[in-house]
Parts: sequence; C-alpha cells; structure tokens
Amino acid sequence: MRLPRICLCVVALWFGGLVETVAADSPQPIKVVIVGMLHGHVNGWLRADRQAALELVGVFEPDQAVTRKYQDRYQMDGVPFYTDLDRLLEEQKPEAAW
Repeated sequence: MRLPRICLCVVALWFGGLVETVAADSPQPIKVVIVGMLHGHVNGWLRADRQAALELVGVFEPDQAVTRKYQDRYQMDGVPFYTDLDRLLEEQKPEAAW
C-alpha cells in the first residue's frame, strides 16, 4: 500500500512550507486526497484557500453520514467519495494524502 509514503509527502509539504514552492515551480496543482473526515483539522483544510496549489481529487470515508455532512457543509459535489481506500488510491493516483 502506498499510503505511508504519501502521508510522509504531505507532512513534508505541509510542515516544511513547501506547498507554495512546489506549486510555483509546477503549472499543475498537487493532487491530494483526504483519508478520513473525522480528524479535526479537515475542517480547516477545507476552509483554507489552497486552490492554486492543491487539487482535492478524492475523499476516503467509510461512514456515509459523515460523507453527507461534509458534502453539504463544503459543497463538494464534484469531489468523488470512496469507502474503499485502495480503490481511491488506484483511481485518483494522488501525489499526497491528508
């Protein structure tokens, strides 16, 4: 499974302050998936203005009630939600996970 490597990438990008640097050097935003919606910092991530640097390409969340809550709150109609993490990673091929 590629998730641990992807998580390390996010940690390096986020805490290292490299998101803006990478985005400035690349014409394409970094493809990001969210793995689980119940951790508290998801709200902050979804509210922040990162559209230029990051593209949310999918969300893994097995609880459909949680999925509906976030879809309604953040108008995430165009973002695919998955209940199978392996399928999300295979289909969306993210460069980072949150």
